[in-house]
Amino acid sequence: MTQDWTDVLNRTGLVLGFFSFWLAAPEFIGEARLRSWELSLAKGLLKVPTVLNVIWLLIIQAIVGVYIWKVWHTGSLFSRSNKPPFVLVVILDIVLFTLSFSEKRIPRLVAVMANDSKIRQRSFFIGAVLFTLSFLMQLLATFAPTK
Repeated sequence: MTQDWTDVLNRTGLVLGFFSFWLAAPEFIGEARLRSWELSLAKGLLKVPTVLNVIWLLIIQAIVGVYIWKVWHTGSLFSRSNKPPFVLVVILDIVLFTLSFSEKRIPRLVAVMANDSKIRQRSFFIGAVLFTLSFLMQLLATFAPTK
């Protein structure tokens, strides 16, 4: 097995382990606490769009400010070192879109988890399977040849 494949196995195992926690957590948290979270989430998530818009505005201002500062100090608008960080903007767009997309779905998900014990049990089982897979992938990645 090559080093690249061990890296892929290890990273995939880490991601699966992360998701397994979120699938198993509702069963550990319990119905009563989920019901109380359902009420507090509804209140707190009303503020999310405003917070995301402010964060996005500050990030864009910082990026534009750094770009203008570089242009001012180099004297050229089209220098190679003056490329705006488009990759950073794209990554931030994806993160903020995901947060705003999930803003309406999280309260519904918590409500379903709080009110349906069968769904909590299935989620717990899937989380256990994902956790086991993540452990096996990470263990397998440790047997890679070292250079």
